Amino acid sequence: MIEDRLLARLGWVLPALTIFLSTLVHIVSGDYRDFPFFISEADYPGIQRIIFTGGFALTGIVLMYLSWRLFKINNHHTRWYWMYLSLLSGIFVGANLAVMAFMDMYDHIEIHVATAVNVFQFGLAWGLFTHLAFKD
Repeated sequence: MIEDRLLARLGWVLPALTIFLSTLVHIVSGDYRDFPFFISEADYPGIQRIIFTGGFALTGIVLMYLSWRLFKINNHHTRWYWMYLSLLSGIFVGANLAVMAFMDMYDHIEIHVATAVNVFQFGLAWGLFTHLAFKD
């Protein structure tokens, strides 16, 4: 089992490293069209795709588990209805991020954009629901 502090850190460090490394490799390899660019352009065939896909797929799993742990640990001393919405939105965010990782924008643009929109919008909802769940 992963310690909760490590899990929370992985929830933000892993996507940050994924973005930084895939972008760096994308720029260094000469595949970029301009800077700054849309982050999903770093999901270009090559080593940057491996970094992008692996990092975000793993992050999706980590976020789903983080959402579950947050729910399990805090369910008894929070507003239960907000905590359930937090759990559902966190799992939805993680699942969409994992799907987005495998649906690159070059071959699956519609699915990629739909899952990316879900990650951003439900990510905000997850934060809001979690905040509202805590009484103090």
